Amino acid sequence: MKRILLLLGGTTALLLTMSLEAHARCGDAPGDAAALASARAAIQTSCGCPTTAGSRAAYLSCARGVTANLVTSGALPSSCRSSVVRCASKSTCGRPGAVSCCRTSRTGKTTCSVVGSAARCKAPAGGSACVGQYASCCDACTATGCRPTPTPVPTPTPTPVPTATPPIPTLAPLPALCRPLIGLPELATVPFTVTQGSTDCGGAGFNPPPAPPYSGDVRDAASVKLGDLGEGCLYTGGFPPIPIPAGNTAMLAVKGVGLLDVKLGGSDGNGPRDCTKGAGPDAHCLNGKPGTDGQGACTSDAHCGGGKGTCQYDANCFFGPPIPITSFGACVVNAFQSDLCGNVNLLTTQATFATTISARVYLTGDQAQPCPLCASGACSAGKNAGGACEPVGALGTSPDCPPADTAFLGSLTVPISELGTGTSTLDADASGLFCSGQSAPGALGLPAAREVTERGAGFGASGSLLGMRLAGTFCIPSTGTFLDTVAGLPAVGAVSQRGELDLSQVLGLP
Repeated sequence: MKRILLLLGGTTALLLTMSLEAHARCGDAPGDAAALASARAAIQTSCGCPTTAGSRAAYLSCARGVTANLVTSGALPSSCRSSVVRCASKSTCGRPGAVSCCRTSRTGKTTCSVVGSAARCKAPAGGSACVGQYASCCDACTATGCRPTPTPVPTPTPTPVPTATPPIPTLAPLPALCRPLIGLPELATVPFTVTQGSTDCGGAGFNPPPAPPYSGDVRDAASVKLGDLGEGCLYTGGFPPIPIPAGNTAMLAVKGVGLLDVKLGGSDGNGPRDCTKGAGPDAHCLNGKPGTDGQGACTSDAHCGGGKGTCQYDANCFFGPPIPITSFGACVVNAFQSDLCGNVNLLTTQATFATTISARVYLTGDQAQPCPLCASGACSAGKNAGGACEPVGALGTSPDCPPADTAFLGSLTVPISELGTGTSTLDADASGLFCSGQSAPGALGLPAAREVTERGAGFGASGSLLGMRLAGTFCIPSTGTFLDTVAGLPAVGAVSQRGELDLSQVLGLP
């Protein structure tokens, strides 16, 4: 009898487990959103979105094949298979003249369907309708209607004299903190070296949470702590947090020395690995398209195939080496979009810096090693495979070893107007929204979030070496691309970074 009961118990547990697995929904697990986004991007890369007659069956076959391969390899949970296929099926791909149509009923419920033409996108009785600007119904509609139209991409007007049309997005303006430094001579250069913070920044939505030390927290409306922010981590909306590698050095130009303060600006440093100057003036296609000269030169996204954000100013300096995001199979290359500048007050032991970062995301699909490595002085893969390199930081990656252009997914503009040793806090409004244009309440993957705080730390001096923690909170604007869906943009961003500023060169100035 005991053996029979054990057998029945084991069978019941097995059936319960099978039942739970069968009813698991896409989105239940922390990594589902990233896997879903990665799979859809892989379909876009492999299958495109054809608009010719007779291509529908081939497109759907390709999409199902890519999805099946991702499930087999373990990159996509089986519970998300139907979601990926549904997004491909409910699209205009392979349907010439078709449009996505967002219909809102008189009760305010919005649904999406694909119809044969814009003329067939008609409003229900007492409701409204609009033609979506995205191919798939998974992207076309919001809860109240159509997702906002992407900013039109201007094209240069043909004239006998070539015009310099700025790329899209336009170059970030110099932060207000930096503008008084324009035209001032460089008196010396000083290094800021990133030191070790959290050894694990955790996952999206704080699942898993970061490892200590912490630099801030997220709280709800009752001021109950929902999660800790890891020191040395960059948070960008719903993306998994990005670790800032220790050991990276950024050179800054001394632009002024007062009795009690030092003014710092962007420097050419020793080259792309440690300089802090903004991007430009030239621009190229980040996705490997030939551009206007066959070498990728561009003045608008139209020269790069039309994908928004594909034409960008050339990065001159990088905010650390490329960073692998293993959970997403992606590699993030952080480039300075504008100069890094700052002010250090020796009396109050406080410091403030400002810059704009362009976080360029490459979907390499290699979750084991998303970024090329610099091994034995040569790049292991990517755009410069086999080329000479020098590793930066402990991860073994290098600005000399960028991912292949064909893996480019999109870029996030991260405007950090104040990165300082003080406390930086963002509060939500009565609706739970932090940023202009934000569509859903909450922050950093936590719907209940109503306050995000990062705490810097004033420096302690050891001779001319100033150790400090810089921290800031900010809003990340919409990219107008697929990344908006992945990261929930516009959204809250937060960052902290511990490091040491060496002012030994300043002490010898007159």
